[in-house]
Amino acid sequence: MKKLLCALLVVAMVVCLMPAMAFAADTTPNTTPNTTPNTTPNTTPNTTPNTPDKPDEPNPPIIPGGGGVYVPVDTQSAAKTEANNAVKDAAAAGKYEEAEQAEIQAILDKAAKDIAAAKTSEEIKAIKEEALKAIEAIDTAEEKAEIRKIQAVGKDEIIVKSKLATLNGKKAVQLSWTVPEDVEFDGFDIYRSTKKSSGFGTKPFFSTTKTTYKNNKNLKVGNTYYFRVKAYKVVNGRKVYTDWSTKAWRTVK
Repeated sequence: MKKLLCALLVVAMVVCLMPAMAFAADTTPNTTPNTTPNTTPNTTPNTTPNTPDKPDEPNPPIIPGGGGVYVPVDTQSAAKTEANNAVKDAAAAGKYEEAEQAEIQAILDKAAKDIAAAKTSEEIKAIKEEALKAIEAIDTAEEKAEIRKIQAVGKDEIIVKSKLATLNGKKAVQLSWTVPEDVEFDGFDIYRSTKKSSGFGTKPFFSTTKTTYKNNKNLKVGNTYYFRVKAYKVVNGRKVYTDWSTKAWRTVK
């Protein structure tokens, strides 16, 4: 009888413990990897829009001597440096006398100050060009010597002769003149008047590169025409003239 009661007690305890054991089994983590592939297709549409890739930013230029390292270039600073160097080179290119050095330096100082204060590339360019023109307008020592040589040619060195001639079947006055052999001229301006000592004006009647000229325009028979010549040479962009030549005249018959 006692044995039967003990057996029944054991069975009852087992029955009572079975739910607790089942719950404990369900809460134990599964550490075994799932090697079965998921073959179920994903039918859910992707509504997230694709964001386009941003274009590559251009690389800044490489500074020479920078070892291939990209260094941003300040273009305005580079333009200012170039402008200052251009003005300095122009000032050093000519052989200026001591009297011009102070004027040259004043141009350099003003250009450097104006370039430093410039705000745009256009301003820098304009300042540079203005300084270059100012320097170019100053005569060098060689140019001054050439100018003095030309202006020293007097009227007794350019002698004009005239004679009657014809040109294209019309009456004409033919002129010829001599010039110093040690001076090279670029051209000659010829002036005409119907008065002996005035009326020649400031504008040439004719210009030529030769030392002869035939005039058949607006000539009237019986009138006397007076001629004189000025020789010139272009120095530093401008005409430099000699003194007047001798005067020649001829009466048209």
